[in-house]
Amino acid sequence: MSVGLFLGFTVAHAGELMFHNSFSACWTTAITKSSFLTLVRNSIEGTQGCVSAQSGTSPFPYTVCGSPNCPGGTIGCPVTLHAATPTGDFGTGAVNATGTVDTLTVPITYNMGAGPQSCTMTLTNIATSYALQYTLTPDGNYGAYTASLATPTVSITSYTPGGNCPSLFLSLAAGAASQTQTAAANAIHPLLIAGTVDESVCPLTP
Repeated sequence: MSVGLFLGFTVAHAGELMFHNSFSACWTTAITKSSFLTLVRNSIEGTQGCVSAQSGTSPFPYTVCGSPNCPGGTIGCPVTLHAATPTGDFGTGAVNATGTVDTLTVPITYNMGAGPQSCTMTLTNIATSYALQYTLTPDGNYGAYTASLATPTVSITSYTPGGNCPSLFLSLAAGAASQTQTAAANAIHPLLIAGTVDESVCPLTP
């Protein structure tokens, strides 16, 4: 996903950008493209999200991630994210990265008519991709200013289902993966805003 660089002559309003070394093409507080991409990775690496509980009635009543396993005793399934070094296009605002998720353990309770039962489904070898869409404006010098960040898109590109649940529960694995994507996006969004928005990135060439 990407967003166009909005061209114009507006100087970024962040106070730290007002200090300029006249012998440099960049603001004194500008960071390099490499440093910015490292900030993106650091905002994702090791972040923990929480997959919320899900319930259904077909083909029989069940609840997924219904235990208080997330930090602070929150009900859900914890997920821990990892990211490789991203790539960024500072002409369009698109930043992308690949990554992984630690093994997702999914407790399931269900009732097939013989009373409550439980089992555990696992998702292992989880591979992810991250797509970030920044709004960039000229920083009034020779760099780009990261004005805002849309909600990230996190996609699980592959995983291996396992565990001790009956085979009919394999249909729930796709739902667990989808909820993991949502949990991951929600977890990294505020961290990325805090770590990478309101930055001047310079130089942009080569």
